[in-house]
Amino acid sequence: MRGLHRPEVWHTCPTCNDPDYPHPGQCARCLINRRLGELLGPPSDALHPDLEALRNDIATAEHPITARRWLNKPSVSPVMADLAAGRRALTHQALDELPDSPPLAHLRQVLVGVGALPERDE
Repeated sequence: MRGLHRPEVWHTCPTCNDPDYPHPGQCARCLINRRLGELLGPPSDALHPDLEALRNDIATAEHPITARRWLNKPSVSPVMADLAAGRRALTHQALDELPDSPPLAHLRQVLVGVGALPERDE
């Protein structure tokens, strides 16, 4: 019967070979890791350990598609790149200087959750 056999390209992610990803192209986890590499650079000892914890938290998020969308928010991606490059300090005060937005508030919450920032009463 036609249509029942899917070509091999539909069975695995070309990067990680995940057999549970029945779509062409990279899976959401690989796309997240690629985006994290663009924003934070490759995993290395040069990256602040707290930002490495942030990378790990995002890369292992329960809902990778939602995490990927969040990573691409204009109020999140440049801040993460600035933190990684040292152009912005990893402090509440440095984040307070930015325009408030729900994605930025979530970034702050994640940074607190991974121990990169101390808790404070918002």
